[in-house]
Amino acid sequence: MNCNIIQDLLPLYLDKVCSNETAEAVEEHLATCPACRSLLDKMRQESAVPEHIQVQAQQEANVLRGVKRKFSARRRRSVLAVVLAALVALAALTAASDVEKPIPYREGLVTAKLAVDEAFDLYFHGNNYASFWEFFRETEDGYAIYFCFTQTLKSASTPPLGKEGHICIGNSQMTDFCTVNYQVPDSQDINAIYYLEASQEEYLNLPQIPDPEFAQAAQNAVLLWERTAG
Repeated sequence: MNCNIIQDLLPLYLDKVCSNETAEAVEEHLATCPACRSLLDKMRQESAVPEHIQVQAQQEANVLRGVKRKFSARRRRSVLAVVLAALVALAALTAASDVEKPIPYREGLVTAKLAVDEAFDLYFHGNNYASFWEFFRETEDGYAIYFCFTQTLKSASTPPLGKEGHICIGNSQMTDFCTVNYQVPDSQDINAIYYLEASQEEYLNLPQIPDPEFAQAAQNAVLLWERTAG
């Protein structure tokens, strides 16, 4: 090859992007041509990057890689923290959705009726309820029933069922046939029924406490039904 062709190929040869056959032809020519060898040396000197610049470039590249790694680790930690917080919130919401709380009484929320067979029918006129709590205490002439309907986040967010809730007291049982039932005195021995908004712990403790303390705790109870003389 003549020098003009070789000189056109030198940039490709220098950058090592030519084929093996072309590289061999260039090297054969360089072995016998001082002018082309001199031009190649000059091109190498012009393209060479000073050592301190190479070191600085390498340091900058290392810093960028470190920043990228730190950013990636920080991003992973942030994503993990968000996912963990979401799981904790979901678990707390799921647990809270099943926690029962008493439904505050309002006028007309519950009505109580005595049937001809001496069974009591208690009707709930709210949207819906989760369950109910109950206890009874002995009085001078019989027993008094205290109860309240309860709700959870789940039941409060459930659309109305379109029918009234119903608790029945009879055959020594108080039940709504859907959630729970309690052992109670015979309906003929019940002389009063009250709606008492209180915590579940209070419903467990109130049956045993002395009368003066009980009177204080039950002062806000709403009388729904009372047996009259005759």
